[in-house]
Amino acid sequence: MHRAAYKSFYGDNMNLYRPTLHNGGRTKICYIDNVGTGCFWGDWSINGFLPDIRIFGKNQSAYKPTNQVFGATIHELAHQAHSQYLGNIQYWQVSKIIYESWADAVEWGLTNDEYHKLGITYNDLTAQEYNHHFNNHYFWPIDCNKDYSPIFIDLVDTVNQRTVLHGGDTRYPNDLISGYTLENINKNILPNSYGISILKSLVKNNKIPGVTDTAIDELFLLY
Repeated sequence: MHRAAYKSFYGDNMNLYRPTLHNGGRTKICYIDNVGTGCFWGDWSINGFLPDIRIFGKNQSAYKPTNQVFGATIHELAHQAHSQYLGNIQYWQVSKIIYESWADAVEWGLTNDEYHKLGITYNDLTAQEYNHHFNNHYFWPIDCNKDYSPIFIDLVDTVNQRTVLHGGDTRYPNDLISGYTLENINKNILPNSYGISILKSLVKNNKIPGVTDTAIDELFLLY
């Protein structure tokens, strides 16, 4: 949790917007020795009397691997950074699929970055079978929580989950797009993304070379 907080506030965070400690305040992250994932309550407790973020340490009866605790902390701090950039009131007007999918993408990117630098490559950015927490996203939208989608990850990665993982099954998103960066999305697309239709328009308005409107329409078809 300390490593994840350091990376988010001060370390190499891939040039994403950072959570901030403003007006002499602090971010209080609470570890809970129980089953669960994480929770960002909001950036309300300026003096740190209440935990802004809760991180749960167990999966059923077993303790989580370190990378999962790291990733959950990154995820919740991504919510905080998003909320602080927009303001608390504006943030809660963003649809859940946007803010959860973005926090997932930051968790995916920063956790991969951290563990690759430690020489651990099981979370390969190009493999699209992200062993850290996100395997089920590539079964989306059939049997996964639809608010936690791979839509932002699909803009960055280089593998089409429909063809590579699912044999052309048309129930899965057809991801013909790659080459966006999390930094580009964070600074040019995310700030005005309140829902999927707006996100789609902003992706088109910020196309990178090699990406077409047709490919964007195809990716968003199942969202």
